[in-house]
Amino acid sequence: MNKLQEVTDFKVMSFEESVKSLGWKLEDDGEYFKVTCDCGNSQIRYSGFIGTEVVECESCKKRVTDLFSPIQTGNAMCTVLKASDYDIEKDSEGSDRYWIAEDLAGGIKIIQKS
Repeated sequence: MNKLQEVTDFKVMSFEESVKSLGWKLEDDGEYFKVTCDCGNSQIRYSGFIGTEVVECESCKKRVTDLFSPIQTGNAMCTVLKASDYDIEKDSEGSDRYWIAEDLAGGIKIIQKS
């Protein structure tokens, strides 16, 4: 089975890792996650077709995206990756890694080993 990291140049992270990689603050009140951006004008928007698939700061446009959300592949076409087709890694807390982060420089990329 292929690793999910093999389908993207972006670093695949857990939700918590991806949010923190953008410098966002994450608070867990036991029921919900509250996310605030470090841009000083934080207006966080949660969106998706099936649950939360994208979390974006409407002010600075930094965002995290669920890799299993619909991905646009053309003007009127999209594809959806199936989780059962991939080996999903876990972070140190045991959370699944299937999120990517896009910052103002284009995204958090994996470090290529030479």
